[in-house]
Amino acid sequence: VLFLRRLSEETDVATNCSLPTLTNALAFKSGSPDPLCRSVYLAFTSTLCKSKPQKKVCKTVLKHFDAQYSEELGEQWHSARDVLLNPLSWQYGVLLNRFSDRTNLKQWLAELGYTNLLPQTHPKSQTAHIPLQCFIHQDPVRIPTQSHHPGWLKQYFLLNAASLLPVLSLNLKEGENVLDLCAAPGGKSLAILQTVTPGKSRYMWRIMPIMQFFLKVGSALAAVRPGGVVVYSTCTMSRAENQSVVEAVLASYQGVELLELEQHLIDSLSDNFCFAHFHPSVGQLVIPQKDKTWGPMYVSRLQRIY
Repeated sequence: VLFLRRLSEETDVATNCSLPTLTNALAFKSGSPDPLCRSVYLAFTSTLCKSKPQKKVCKTVLKHFDAQYSEELGEQWHSARDVLLNPLSWQYGVLLNRFSDRTNLKQWLAELGYTNLLPQTHPKSQTAHIPLQCFIHQDPVRIPTQSHHPGWLKQYFLLNAASLLPVLSLNLKEGENVLDLCAAPGGKSLAILQTVTPGKSRYMWRIMPIMQFFLKVGSALAAVRPGGVVVYSTCTMSRAENQSVVEAVLASYQGVELLELEQHLIDSLSDNFCFAHFHPSVGQLVIPQKDKTWGPMYVSRLQRIY
């Protein structure tokens, strides 16, 4: 009741909304909530966000970032800066768990205004199925996270949708092995597991201590066989940790070449992701912008030739 009173003061939701309506709007159940439940739900998430304390910003660090990223990213930095400093603008992707019961889940998300980020058929083959299903919303709304319950699999996971880019760039096939050299907190690991068929691929999860990025990529190249692919990905916009690392690897290791991300993948995500433009291109960087707050996420593909 107290929450409804506060809700009526901060939103346009009617004050005569019943407690069962509120419960149905907030609890995740099979079936779709009615329009009133949807309004209450969206208002609820918005109110929760407004009540969260804002993090303090270190002015010295921010000044350093302004100097560095204004030079590296130009005008794109100013918009990215506004997004990163405003948690209320952040968007959350809903990654479906293909190994759980998802009865009416997609319909429920559609009722809330979510759309599927990824096409369900490969652009080069109209019959090939893409197992990853991630739903996004054009507004910075966030559905509740699901709690852990013994014997029950979560139906979805919340994550930054740009985290799927390095997973998609792997273009995994059945029977291939995957070595994750840096898995924490594990969003990409979950996405990788969603792309494989149990028993037909192996996923080796290894959390490594902090080490120089250059040595990490070198270790990955040594771990794959000739013809194997290494995807180097970071959650930073820093050129020193992104392009410079890849350039150093290409200059120092023989038998390694750069693989461009497939253009159809970039094209399919361009409506929702904002990509930076590098010359020369040694990878792709997703930069958060207004209404497209996904990222930052850098991805580069390297192949061991021999």
